[in-house]
Amino acid sequence: MFGLSWRHGGRIALVELNRPPANAIGLLQIEQLSTVLSEIEASHECRVVIFHSSGRFFSAGADIKLMAEHVDHREGAEAMAAMGAAMQAAFGRVEKLPVVTIAAITGICVGGGLELALACDMRVADGGASTGFPEMRIGLLPAAGGTQRLTRIAGPAVASRLILTGEIIPAGKAHGYGIFQELAEPGKALEKAMELAGMVSAAPRVTIEAIKRCLAVAPSQEGYEMESRETLALHRQPETKALIRAFFERSAKPARSAAG
Repeated sequence: MFGLSWRHGGRIALVELNRPPANAIGLLQIEQLSTVLSEIEASHECRVVIFHSSGRFFSAGADIKLMAEHVDHREGAEAMAAMGAAMQAAFGRVEKLPVVTIAAITGICVGGGLELALACDMRVADGGASTGFPEMRIGLLPAAGGTQRLTRIAGPAVASRLILTGEIIPAGKAHGYGIFQELAEPGKALEKAMELAGMVSAAPRVTIEAIKRCLAVAPSQEGYEMESRETLALHRQPETKALIRAFFERSAKPARSAAG
């Protein structure tokens, strides 16, 4: 039975994929993810969510056994296309969460697992991890946002190469392509993700939301205009005013000591 271990209670929350052995994703898993996302959206304290797993897989993506069960059914194609659309919608919600999302990747991260990771703001991979989109090997394509997000993140040349060949590449190569932003030592992906989360979590929630809105439309003229609007709004926030005052007071102390 699949479970999403959703641990929170502070500014950093952990979501663990734990459906051994491959953390495959089916309809039940999408429903559980949707429930977790609703809780994250409703949380005012949360600043960062880390998706991680244990074992040999981060996630193998869509459940191949489920596909095999539907392949000869009269409405099997429609059912599987609907599941793909549900995954796409769920990962779209991950991308639009008002918090920072980090994928801490260990082991094999392919298909829908990579699509989930690409929907996150940051991706930290264990040096021994591997990734790719093998869907073309069974006549399919990455339909939960994979063609779009990989093109945006790594560029059309990398996206067409990986998606059209179905090649599974090591973490180091994926890092070189810009798919993973950080490489961690073996077994240290979650630890590195927690380090990044600590750097982010001190920021006010409204600041995180404003930054994500600007990044979502970058690069564009709309983005420049949004930067100005968001900056004005942030300067009006009590939390921002308090942080500016505190920074000024810390900066001024050495000068005052020297003057005395």
